[in-house]
Amino acid sequence: MKLALATTFIASAAAVEFRFTNKCSYTIDLRGPGGAKICELQPGQTKGGNCGLDIKGGQTGLFKHTATNEANLLEYALNSQVWYDVSNIPPGPGNCNSYDDCKKRTGKTGYNVPMSLTPTKHNNGKNCKSLTVTAADAPDAYLYPDDRKTHDCPVDEVFDVTYCPGGSGGNSNNGGNNNNGVTTNNAVSNNSGSCSTQSNTDFFGNDLFNFQVSGNSNDQINQCCGKCQSTSNCAAYSIFNNVCYIKSAGSPSSKNGITSGVKAGNCG
Repeated sequence: MKLALATTFIASAAAVEFRFTNKCSYTIDLRGPGGAKICELQPGQTKGGNCGLDIKGGQTGLFKHTATNEANLLEYALNSQVWYDVSNIPPGPGNCNSYDDCKKRTGKTGYNVPMSLTPTKHNNGKNCKSLTVTAADAPDAYLYPDDRKTHDCPVDEVFDVTYCPGGSGGNSNNGGNNNNGVTTNNAVSNNSGSCSTQSNTDFFGNDLFNFQVSGNSNDQINQCCGKCQSTSNCAAYSIFNNVCYIKSAGSPSSKNGITSGVKAGNCG
C-alpha cells in the first residue's frame, strides 16, 4: 500500500463514495484486498455506493479488476481527508526506483485495464484532481515504491471511476471511441490496430508476461489483443484457461482449446 499515513485515522460521518462505470466491451470483475469479490459491472453499466462495499472512516482499501496481482490498483485511505492513488507497480518490485527498473526486475506488469478517476465535488486540479491511467507507464500512475503520486480530497468526495474511458476494451491512449469486436475475417479491431486470431493454435514459449482475462471468448480476445497492442515488444499472444500469455515471438503449433493471435504488422 503506497498510502502510508502518519496521522491517526478518525471516524467520519460523511464517507467517500466511488461510482463505477464500465465502458469496456467485457465485464469488469471488481475485487478488493486479497482478491475479495465486490461486484461485477457489465458493459455499459454504472453502479454507485462503492458497488455495495461499506467504507468507513479510518479505513484503507483498494479496487482492482480480477483477482490477479498483476493489476492496476485504485488505492484509498480515509482520515480527515480521503487519500488516493492508482498504482501500476508490478508485484514484488523490491527497491526499484523507476517504472523501467521495476519492469526489468520483476518481468511482470501492474496494469490490466485502462481507467480514469474523477473527483466530482472538490476537484481543484491540484491535490484533489482527476487521474487518467490508460497505459502501464501512465504519468498519473504510481510507478515505483518511492514515487510521489498520492493525492487527497475532502472526505465527503464522490469519485467517478470509469473503466475503458475511451470506450474500448483495449488500451485507450488516443481517447478514441472504437469498439472492440471480432470481425468476420477473425481480426480484432481496437484503438491501436488489429490482431489476427487462430483457434486451436498455440504459440509456445517466448512469454513476456501473463494476466487473467474474463468474459466470453470474444471478450478475452479483445483484452489480450489490446494488451499486445499496448506492449511494444509483443508480437503475439495465446489464451488458455482464462489467462492471456503475451509473447515476443510466435511460431504456431496445433493445440486444442488454445486461441492465439498475431499483432498487426507481425508474422506468425
